[in-house]
Amino acid sequence: MTAPTMQINAGLTMPGLASEHRLQAMLNGAAKKQLGERLALEVEPPLWTAEFFKLAQTDLFLAASVSERDEILMLCSRSLVEEALLIEKCGMAFGAKMSALSESTEERMFYNLMAGEEAVHYHQVRQFVPNNGEDVAPNAFHHLLARLIENGDRDSLGFIIQVVLEGWGISHYKTLAENTLSQKFSIELKEILKDESRHHGTGVILSRERTFGIESIEYSVKVLVEFLQMIQLGSQAVLGAVLSVLGELKKEQKITLLEQLDSVKDSAETLQKLRSLMILNGGEDIVSRLDVLHCFTPYLAEDCL
Repeated sequence: MTAPTMQINAGLTMPGLASEHRLQAMLNGAAKKQLGERLALEVEPPLWTAEFFKLAQTDLFLAASVSERDEILMLCSRSLVEEALLIEKCGMAFGAKMSALSESTEERMFYNLMAGEEAVHYHQVRQFVPNNGEDVAPNAFHHLLARLIENGDRDSLGFIIQVVLEGWGISHYKTLAENTLSQKFSIELKEILKDESRHHGTGVILSRERTFGIESIEYSVKVLVEFLQMIQLGSQAVLGAVLSVLGELKKEQKITLLEQLDSVKDSAETLQKLRSLMILNGGEDIVSRLDVLHCFTPYLAEDCL
């Protein structure tokens, strides 16, 4: 595809400054202007119940000891927050790159504002992760997102991140906010949702105004195939948490666990939501290519191992 007009480091592993660095005080002052008394919040893990993760309907979880259940639940809860944290970190780089690629003053203004909002979101989320998130390791999705931000062109970036990912993220964050055990975290998520809805809406407006070039379409398909496969694989994060605590399981046990987690059903629902988002917002050509590759069909439980 045509090379983007500028390069940027997505910053997934970019280190933070020491707590006593003078820049921290400047950042806190700017964040407090936005967050007020919500600038500093205490962590209250776990943030969701076993029922939320559908663990309470699985034989393995019910047969585990109380301490094992607690540990599995903590890992599942932390996984969700850590995933959100690094998405917001990538969001800062996305806003910066899109600002540089903008073709009008108003577009640049919007993406500068968006980058600032993503910085505030990053602060809001990292309060709920130990050590301010400095120890969080990127997963496969984060690495894919980082590569997209670093290598994508203006059209593919806007469509995949603002239309598809933020469109899906709105319903995802809404579900997290409505079901969290922490009222404080619920408030933060609902505030983030207001900004994400605007980011998505702007992406939809700009995407519908553009005619995608063949190179942007092909690149978007390449990225989305990889992303959709992660969804097709179902409840991998929960499976991973169970394996971390209980140790390696037999293949039959893993299959039963995924089936009891409703992994295929949930995957199918998410895939159809994503397909609808693309169809409704100028992605017909992209969807037609993804349909040929069966990217919106979830994998059976036995194929997810």
